Amino acid sequence: MLNKRYITITLVLMLLLISCGSKSDRTGQRDPDNKGKIVHEIETVKEFNDLIDNSAGKILIVDFHANWCAPCKTLSPLLEKIAKEYTGKASFYKVNVDELRVIASRYQVTGIPYVVFFKDKKIAYSLVGLRSEQDYNKVIDALIQ
Repeated sequence: MLNKRYITITLVLMLLLISCGSKSDRTGQRDPDNKGKIVHEIETVKEFNDLIDNSAGKILIVDFHANWCAPCKTLSPLLEKIAKEYTGKASFYKVNVDELRVIASRYQVTGIPYVVFFKDKKIAYSLVGLRSEQDYNKVIDALIQ
């Protein structure tokens, strides 16, 4: 009885890990070049580090998310909309916490979505959870001043 339960739980967990660990969306397709997207997906730790290192005089908005997170999926098109409004004033990026755990750990991400606002290479502000468009706009407007 215990062995069957253990095996069942193990199989269910393995299936969950396999389904959540993929870089694909539900269609099985990826957009590696972020074509048509203003919010760019960070793919590697080096890419993220280079981005921060070269952000002097810039405003960066980084969305820490996961593919399985419903609020993250809701936030994604909202950030695309906001990014269009702030073209040339701020740059928008996404970091998948499941794929880039080193970065998520570095910034002590414990809840998602987690949006971090960088100015001149430093964290200026952060918001945890899904917020209104006005909340994000207020922070960006304050950083632009």
